[in-house]
Amino acid sequence: VDDVVNYLIKLAEVKAYGEVFNIGQTEEISIKNLAELIIEKTNSNSQIIFKSHEEVFGKAFEDPKRRTPGIDKIIEFTGMKPTKNIEFMIENIINFKKNN
Repeated sequence: VDDVVNYLIKLAEVKAYGEVFNIGQTEEISIKNLAELIIEKTNSNSQIIFKSHEEVFGKAFEDPKRRTPGIDKIIEFTGMKPTKNIEFMIENIINFKKNN
């Protein structure tokens, strides 16, 4: 959230009216590794259940092999790169939920 807010503030300062931007982290993580990280950080006893894409989304669904947003444009406009990694963001969300 910190990076998103900082990007939005910076975009308000530059000539970005009418432009479309991807905002995200370029650090790649698989859904399995993300689930494992969340389980670890929350000290959960949850089990990961694997289901096929077809079972969840139907036969027509095509799963992208990579889920990394292209953020070159927002970096060019703002001069900023993401500063928080996925582990920090997960910990931040967990702490927020515990305290609110």
